[in-house]
Amino acid sequence: MIIGIDPDVDRSGIAAIDPGETILSTLSLWSIFELLEETSNRFVIIEAGWKNKKGLAFGGGRMRAIRTGMNHAIGRQIEAYCKAHDIEHELFVPSKRTPVWDHETLIRLTGLNVKQSNPETRAAVRAVYFSTKGKEVFK
Repeated sequence: MIIGIDPDVDRSGIAAIDPGETILSTLSLWSIFELLEETSNRFVIIEAGWKNKKGLAFGGGRMRAIRTGMNHAIGRQIEAYCKAHDIEHELFVPSKRTPVWDHETLIRLTGLNVKQSNPETRAAVRAVYFSTKGKEVFK
C-alpha cells in the first residue's frame, strides 16, 4: 500500500492506494500515527513543502505564513514518526510548477474511481502521482 500525506495542522489529506482499492480521507495527526502503526507493507509519501527554497511560498500575509509553518511542523512530525518506527518513506517537494488539481484532473490523470475529493486529499494523491510518476500505481 502507498500512503500519500498532505500535512495539515487540523486534518491532513490522506490517499491510501492499494491495488483495487483507494481510500481518500482527512485525518488528525494522531489518527495518522494509528494508521501507520496498523498498516503493514506500506510506503509513505509526505508532501514536504518545508524543503522548498525560501521565496517559493505563495502570497497571503502573516497569518498564512504562520499557518504554513504549522503545517510544515506537522509534516516534520510525520517524517520523524516514520524514521523512529522504520517506516519506508520519501518526501515529495512541490514546486511552483506543481499544478493544483481539481477533481476532474485527479480522475483524468490517475484513473481512480472516486466520487469525491477535496483539496487536501487531491494534494495527497498528487504527491503519490508525481513521486511515482504514475508508474504501476494508477493502472
